[in-house]
Amino acid sequence: MPRLKGIARTRRQRKDGSFVEYHFAWRGGPCIWKTGDRHEVDDRDYEAAYHRAHGREPEKAPPVPARDIGHFREVIRAFLTSDDYRGYSDAHKRDLEIWIPRVEAEFGDTVIVAFNDPRIKRVAETWRRGLAPRDADKAKFTLSRLVRFAIEDENFGLEYNHIRSLKTRYKCDRSAIVWRPEEIAAFEKVAAEPLRRFFVMSVETGLRPGDLRRLTRNHIEDTEKGRRIFLRTSKRKRDVSIPVTTRAAEIIDATPAGQLLICASPTGLVWDAGNFGSDFRAARKAAKIRSELRLYDTRGTAATLLLHAGLGLDEIAVWMGWSLQYAGQMIATYARVDPDKTDATLVKLQPWLAQRAARMAAAK
Repeated sequence: MPRLKGIARTRRQRKDGSFVEYHFAWRGGPCIWKTGDRHEVDDRDYEAAYHRAHGREPEKAPPVPARDIGHFREVIRAFLTSDDYRGYSDAHKRDLEIWIPRVEAEFGDTVIVAFNDPRIKRVAETWRRGLAPRDADKAKFTLSRLVRFAIEDENFGLEYNHIRSLKTRYKCDRSAIVWRPEEIAAFEKVAAEPLRRFFVMSVETGLRPGDLRRLTRNHIEDTEKGRRIFLRTSKRKRDVSIPVTTRAAEIIDATPAGQLLICASPTGLVWDAGNFGSDFRAARKAAKIRSELRLYDTRGTAATLLLHAGLGLDEIAVWMGWSLQYAGQMIATYARVDPDKTDATLVKLQPWLAQRAARMAAAK
C-alpha cells in the first residue's frame, strides 16, 4: 500500500484502563480507523477509507493504447490497477515492481491467446535458463500470477495456466540453521531495548515481523490456562492462538502503560521495515554471531518453546505454515543444539519420531 500522508493518530484510555487508538485522515478530520475495527491498519479497506475522507474517486485504469490491445501488455496494465494488486503488502509490491517490467520486456508483445498454447511453457523456460535459480523462480511466480489474473478476467479469453507447472529451481533448506542459546544471549546483550523486546517476542511466539509490528495489548487475552495471543496473521489470514510464555509475559508486562503497541520502535510508533532491518543487522554484527542468521530463523526456537508450552506438533505445523515433517525436523534440530531441552523435547516428539521411523521402514 502506498504511504498515506497526513494521518493523525491518537490514543484514549477507557474507564477499564485499556487504550483505544484512533486514526484520522488528517488532524481534525474524520476518523478512518479505530482499535477493534474489523479491517486492519494498512489493508485495502483502510486505504479506501482514507481516500473517501479526502473525497477521491477509486483509481481507474488508464485507457489501453491501441497497439497493446490483444497483447500481454494489456493484461499487465489491467493487473497494476486492479484490487488484487492494491491488496498486496508493500514487500510483495516491491518484488512485483522489479519483476513485472522484466516480464513485460520479454512477453509484453506476445498475443494473449498464445498463453493457451502449451508451447508457451518452453518459451518461458528458455527465458528462465539465463537467470539465477532464485531469480528464475521469482520470474515464474510473477508471470504465473499475471496469467492467472488474465484467466480470472473472462475478457482476455485465457483458459490455461501452463506457466504454473514450471519447476522451481531454487532449493534452500534452512531447517538446520537455528539460533543457539549463546547466540540469543549475545544478541540480546548488545541490542537496544526496543530491538531486544522485538527479538524476544519473535523467539517466544514465532510471529512474523509484520505481525509483531502491529501486535497490541488488545490481541492479548486471559484464559483459564493463562494468557494467550489471539491474532489474524497478515500473510496467510489465519486466526491463531499462541500461549504467552514466561519471557513473553515479561515483555508484555514491561510495556509502558500509555503504549498500545507491544513491540514499538524507539519512537513509540510502528517499526519501519527498512529501519528495523538495518538495526537488526547492526546488532547481529556487534554481537559477533553468524552473519547467516535471520530473524525468521528464530521460528525453530519458537516452535520448540510452544511445544513445551502445550501446543501439539500438528498445531505448530499449521500455525507456522510448515508440513508436519518439517515442523518435527525443525524442533529436533533445535533440541540437538540446546542440551538443556534435548531429553524433554525428544519425549514430546516421540510419537512423531515413531511415525517417521515406520514410514522409512515401509519405504525400504
